[in-house]
Amino acid sequence: MHQLSSPHRRIRLKDLPTKIQGSGIDRFEFHSCSSDWKLCQPNDLYVAIDQAQGDGHDHVRQAIDQGAQAILAERIIPVDVPVFLTSDTREAFGHICHQLCDHPTRSLQSVGVTGTSGKSTVVEMLDTILNSAGKNPLRATRQDWLRVSGQKTLDPITSPQVSVALSDAVAMGKSHVILEMHSEELARRAWSGVQLDVAVLTALKADFRDLHGSFDNYLRASERLLDHLKDTGLAVIDADDPQLRKLLDKLPYPALTYGIKHEAEIMGEVLEESPTDQLVMIHAGCDTIPVQLARPGQHFLSNALAATTSALAVGVELVEIQKGLEAYKPAAGILEPIPQSRTSAQVYFDQAVFPDRLRATLSTLRKQATGKLWCLLEVSEKLTSRHRATMGSLLETHAHGAAISVAPNVAEVGFEAIHDVMDGYDNAGRDMVIPQLARAVDWVLAQAGRGDTILVAADASSYSETLAELSRSIAAPFSDENPEAPMTLRLDDYRNDH
Repeated sequence: MHQLSSPHRRIRLKDLPTKIQGSGIDRFEFHSCSSDWKLCQPNDLYVAIDQAQGDGHDHVRQAIDQGAQAILAERIIPVDVPVFLTSDTREAFGHICHQLCDHPTRSLQSVGVTGTSGKSTVVEMLDTILNSAGKNPLRATRQDWLRVSGQKTLDPITSPQVSVALSDAVAMGKSHVILEMHSEELARRAWSGVQLDVAVLTALKADFRDLHGSFDNYLRASERLLDHLKDTGLAVIDADDPQLRKLLDKLPYPALTYGIKHEAEIMGEVLEESPTDQLVMIHAGCDTIPVQLARPGQHFLSNALAATTSALAVGVELVEIQKGLEAYKPAAGILEPIPQSRTSAQVYFDQAVFPDRLRATLSTLRKQATGKLWCLLEVSEKLTSRHRATMGSLLETHAHGAAISVAPNVAEVGFEAIHDVMDGYDNAGRDMVIPQLARAVDWVLAQAGRGDTILVAADASSYSETLAELSRSIAAPFSDENPEAPMTLRLDDYRNDH
């Protein structure tokens, strides 16, 4: 959705928090806007935005033909309607959308979460805590977006979509909103106009550097989350992350820190850990609570600490946080044990599609495994060649053996994808290339023995298919004798044959 209208509300450009210049700006008012010339309507303010789909400045005259009464642009354009100038029309467009919707986040306690991995889990944990504490929250993740008005998530998320959904949340009487805010969305100002009470920065790793061109650009995009804080807002920072510890020294906002390894206001300590859960102690100043978490591993504990710190920041008592964390049930595919009887090994499925997540998951399972750790990696389309090479290095370092398969949506570039993973190996002779998922599942199940652990690392879109293949494989013995089946090769052999 690119067009937004509020017939009963007149907006003045001079009232926006961004600097705008132009003759007549003190007198100009409007009640509707558009950033898409094709959706422009009579009396709209047309906002010319330079974006991936094209430069809106090139379509100003078409917008005027559609009825636009004025233009907001980043450069002077010789046309017969008023033209107002600003340095960043994307930023201004977001503020306009939220002003047309009467600034919904001013009426909500709002929490925004960004970081390399774990954002969705932190949002879902905090949602469970707030519900347990009797609040009325609304959450927004990529998997479960703001669905208050039945709208489907647009890709990419747009400022009108965000402002309308948040306005609907206010109308429905929601008290809190918890937003998963990706660095890519922050970089293109999709959340412009959103005002946060709490900004949560989890660990920032190099996984998204290719998306932004460099790691420094990724850091700058992520730090834009702090620009959304209200005057009374609070930052929540992962003290275990070295980049974020540096940020603490220059923050102009008050901050609360959480951590496991480094000193922080909110600390986590593992008391007992099993292959399926963990008992932890959370220390918050003079108060301490034991919590049974539904998954093992420091990564999961760190997410729980981020949710705990955020809940404390919005006024939830520690005892209510304890109830919420213990009530939280992870979404399908979050280090999920998969019951099956063909092998005595324990099988897990995890959405470990990026290096940071795979590293954390393999480390957790390696620590818990009494036998060998096997991995089936399904290469995702989300990965760059650099990501894939890192995944290969992690498999060689942390797993005793691995099979490399290819997600269906990258089957046409499977040769290139698998070679990218192989580039991360020092010794590619150990592991197997099995492009077809069904046969890769068969092979991994056949290798594992009593006490071994198997990790199936794949995208969430493969969850149902993987479960189906595991169910089928339980009843069918493994065979590598079908000459018509896709070939199973060691990595070195695959390289030589291709």
